[in-house]
Amino acid sequence: MGAIQVCAGMDEYLARALDETVERTGTPISTDAKAYVVFLLRSQLNGRHWPDEPLSPQLAAALQRHIRPSERRARFRTVGDTSLIFCGLWWMREEARPLRVSNLDFYLDIGPRAYRQLDDRPFTELSQQFGALVDILARLHLTGSADSAEDIVRLFRIWQRTRSAHAARILADRGVFVTMTRTATPS
Repeated sequence: MGAIQVCAGMDEYLARALDETVERTGTPISTDAKAYVVFLLRSQLNGRHWPDEPLSPQLAAALQRHIRPSERRARFRTVGDTSLIFCGLWWMREEARPLRVSNLDFYLDIGPRAYRQLDDRPFTELSQQFGALVDILARLHLTGSADSAEDIVRLFRIWQRTRSAHAARILADRGVFVTMTRTATPS
């Protein structure tokens, strides 16, 4: 990005940054999915960080058949959105440090499952591309900081799930060398 670009607003800025990152990774993401991710990023900037209720009860409630379909959808969407944002943006932040590494695995597991339950655009794609989207969001956010041993373990867990070449480079800079034995997320 050699030239200075002027954006009309935050949504345009976020969309451009996301497009550039998606292009660098070579990950095929539809316009609808990108628009939804921009919506999620914008909601983070507006102060929406965590739901009031932990995700396990939200997921359990969403799986109950007696609730209204609209409430079920809202709960699955909250679980998927929170998981994606946590894994992609917040897992290295100071606010997330009290969480154990196993919590990261929990979010990586339930996020795509929750989106899959919504069974329409763009959520089906978000479910299928969850690992790639975590990598894309981490690239938007990560400045290369992985200072503590716990940070490095968290980054390694992300690498295990996404095979992100970007995460592998940061790990290598910290003395942790990983082998890309299966298909890797392009850098």
